[in-house]
Amino acid sequence: MMKKYIVFSFCLVSFFFRAEEISIEELVSVGSNINQSKDLISSTIDIIDSEELERQSEKDVLSVLSNTLAIDTSRYGGFGQISSVFLRGTNSNHTIFQVNGVKINPSTAGGASIYSLDADVISKIEIGSGAFSSIHGSEAIGGIVNISTIKQDIEDKVEIKAKLGQNKFKGESVSLNFNKEKTKFNLFASDTTTEGFPIFSDSTLNRGFTNKTVVASINQKKESSSTQFSSWSSKGRTEYLGFNQAPLSQYYNNEAHAMSVVLNNKKDYRFLVRINTFKDLILQEQENLYKDIDLTKTKRNTFEFIINKSFYSNSSFALGYSVEDETVKYSSFGTKFDQKLQTDSLLAEWNLWRRKEGAYFSFRNTHHETYGNQKAWKLSLIRLINNNYSLIVNSGTAFRSPNSSELYGYGANKLLLPETSRSHEILLKTSLENSSFSSVLFNNKTSNLINFDYNQNTLRNILQSSTKGAELRFRWKNRSINGRIILRLQQPIDGQGNLLIRRSKRSLGLNLFQTFNRNVLNFNFSAFGKRKDFSERSLPGYFLLNIALSRKVSDKLSLSCKIENLLNKEYFTAAGMNGYYLNQDRSIWFNIKYTFGR
Repeated sequence: MMKKYIVFSFCLVSFFFRAEEISIEELVSVGSNINQSKDLISSTIDIIDSEELERQSEKDVLSVLSNTLAIDTSRYGGFGQISSVFLRGTNSNHTIFQVNGVKINPSTAGGASIYSLDADVISKIEIGSGAFSSIHGSEAIGGIVNISTIKQDIEDKVEIKAKLGQNKFKGESVSLNFNKEKTKFNLFASDTTTEGFPIFSDSTLNRGFTNKTVVASINQKKESSSTQFSSWSSKGRTEYLGFNQAPLSQYYNNEAHAMSVVLNNKKDYRFLVRINTFKDLILQEQENLYKDIDLTKTKRNTFEFIINKSFYSNSSFALGYSVEDETVKYSSFGTKFDQKLQTDSLLAEWNLWRRKEGAYFSFRNTHHETYGNQKAWKLSLIRLINNNYSLIVNSGTAFRSPNSSELYGYGANKLLLPETSRSHEILLKTSLENSSFSSVLFNNKTSNLINFDYNQNTLRNILQSSTKGAELRFRWKNRSINGRIILRLQQPIDGQGNLLIRRSKRSLGLNLFQTFNRNVLNFNFSAFGKRKDFSERSLPGYFLLNIALSRKVSDKLSLSCKIENLLNKEYFTAAGMNGYYLNQDRSIWFNIKYTFGR
């Protein structure tokens, strides 16, 4: 089936394509399939680039989202433990995670394995908040997080890096970069281990983590075409605690590979073909009560074809088609299934401008072979007040399809409907030469939430939730002290008005940095209000201080040191039936990097 779509797309491209010397404009962000100037993007999108990531010296993706952007997160302990992200108060399974544009959310129980992403491979993170199902499909109710491992500015060089930290943490990595004429190549490999720390308040048993990562990318640009290949592979072992705090471990293997081809012709048509493959495997290393080995496995192949036409003054439209073929295998405590599913989508986007007013509309119709059709749309109205100020009003819908565990696992219900949402957003943006400011009001209502009905012993669409809130963002540069600040106020509640678990009403992220001589000093402050967890257990509010200092000793040698949780705060982001899951106390982390051939 997949081969048929690939052959068809290239035949269609060959029919329309005529080679011309036309410059190629790259997509700016996750906000659209249409080329857009960053200043004209109508959605709320945060970008964390490689320079900021290097300054902060964060250990993982979860720390970046929590400390930098004040996003609610939870984790069952340290490295490698189950993690959740609650973007704008929505559920943890309401955010799409991508690696180089490849969706890594599994189709079985559990969320995206962002814990297995080595922070050293990340070149940029894009976070889109709000309804994005009309662009990216199922699960984009709260938004989307795209993690890029593809380096943009590549010099011919070889880098080796060593890391040391608390709990016998150590890591080694090597990166090879080559840039020849219009071809860029990058290869990265790392090996990381830690003994970990006791992850539960009533435990004294360390829970460790190992990870081996390989990342590669090839990017070739010509006058009227570009081809890009990316690959991410991560595998290792996570130790954790099961029921009754029994020590357990599991092997994991995550892979995301992508190839995209972009062609342009003299009629301002742009043809995009994407072919992606993704694998998520979790295999227990001990038998369950039924003397069987539990596992979850998702393998997904995706094909997408998009035609983009540009016309006068920043206006354009796009039409596209995508198809996903999934194979899902699941075995957990006697519940087993092995399924093959196909989902196909038709999508369209329009971006219209007239002087200082613009409108953006996107639409997606998704057909799933179990629950049928599901539609999603987004409408944005934009008004450029002057050269520096813009006012944007957004409204849209989003959805989450029932996953395979909900359709075929324990308590399964094939009559489940997709969870759906309706969201609104008012955004005021200011962009000056050395600073930017934005204020956002948002409102999201989600219906048909899937929950277990203990009376009928099955899953049903029986819950609702809503989140109203406001966000303030401010960034500045080219001053003695530079940085960014984000403040979020929100009210995430269920249908009865109760605060949703593990989500705070107030959060703040402040990042400051100063460059002097060959040194960079980075200061991070993050704060979260009180939360609650299951069984009405309270999660007290907390704030953290992190300080990182990096020094460029020479053109080839760089050193950095980070003190995390400087005030040694005890804080909790998740709780169990009998206690709290612990987080890292005060800790020191060291990095050394040496560059050859530059």
